[in-house]
Amino acid sequence: LPEDVISEIKKLIRDGASDRSKKWANALELVHAAYKAAAVQRPTPDMESAWKQYEEMISYAIDQLAKYRGIDGDWRMTSLTMTEQAEGNYIVAELENRTVNIKGTVNDIIRSLKRKNVKPVRVVKNKERIKLIFKDNSGKKFVVKLKKPVS
Repeated sequence: LPEDVISEIKKLIRDGASDRSKKWANALELVHAAYKAAAVQRPTPDMESAWKQYEEMISYAIDQLAKYRGIDGDWRMTSLTMTEQAEGNYIVAELENRTVNIKGTVNDIIRSLKRKNVKPVRVVKNKERIKLIFKDNSGKKFVVKLKKPVS
């Protein structure tokens, strides 16, 4: 995104964090509201640079909420969830009827698969899972289904 758009999103995040009348469940909710107010579409993990900016905005929102509402403010997720975010997410991946636990982000998984000479075709998201559709060099499609493990 252009720098002026990033500045606008940051201002919206800062204003949202400092406005005590707004009740945020977490930093992600604040970021989503800022993107919506700026009329900017949220990126998908396959949009590498836009996704990196999105991750930076989430981190910025955490900083702003902690600054204006305190580190243990009413905006904060449980400490376990925060620890998982800081260390990277554990994701359950299903590929060809095999289930594996992966530590990392969706972006890490896409990068790892790209190094294995497969190309992302599409990312499909819903509330519970993300489906990554890839194609290998021979043109064969395969799907990786990702979901957060049940805690």
